[in-house]
Amino acid sequence: MDGAKKRLEETPTLALSLRSVADLIGMAPSAVYRYFASREALITALCVDSYNSLADYIELSLNQDEADHKTAGVAGMAVTDWKTLSRSYRQWSLHHPAEFALLFGPPQSNEVTDTEATIKAARRFGDIGLQIFAKGIESGEIILSGDAANNLTAVSKSFSDSILAATLKEPTTLPIGLILSGWACIHGVVCLEVFGFLSTMVINTEVFFEEHLNRTMEWMGFRI
Repeated sequence: MDGAKKRLEETPTLALSLRSVADLIGMAPSAVYRYFASREALITALCVDSYNSLADYIELSLNQDEADHKTAGVAGMAVTDWKTLSRSYRQWSLHHPAEFALLFGPPQSNEVTDTEATIKAARRFGDIGLQIFAKGIESGEIILSGDAANNLTAVSKSFSDSILAATLKEPTTLPIGLILSGWACIHGVVCLEVFGFLSTMVINTEVFFEEHLNRTMEWMGFRI
């Protein structure tokens, strides 16, 4: 796995092969098949591992914030948590550009052999965001206008229902379209930065990200 990640730093996903990984780690190509039945199985394992690494990083950041809140005698706040989620997402992505490209670059056909395992891992960090948003509405830190609550009504109802049912313990009417649109704004800036485009347009990418994050959160209804 470590060898495959190093290869991803040097070559696009489509060029990744079991033989190239075997050469890097000094293993006979035939021996690699004892661990992975195919190239697609290796990529599946890499995707699952990367999604879990991302979720672990975000959860660690949120847990540290929660500990800091308790030390200061302040209750956990949805606004702070959403900012931590967004910042840690950016930080992980900048520190793991090859894995970010694997997860969020152009989709590769027939690459993943275990879709269920990949989706389960991918939803970990998505679920964190939904839970923070639900907490914000409950605490009054998020105020939804009529237009915001109905944002992106074209989002599939079956998609919305399945996401909510799998994530939140109690029935809710979270505006999935609004959350999806807001997250796309944050993810889009991270993509520009990871792939080297943002630095050609702005002087300080961190300052730009913070300003963009605040404006996006205001649009989503956060009281910041």
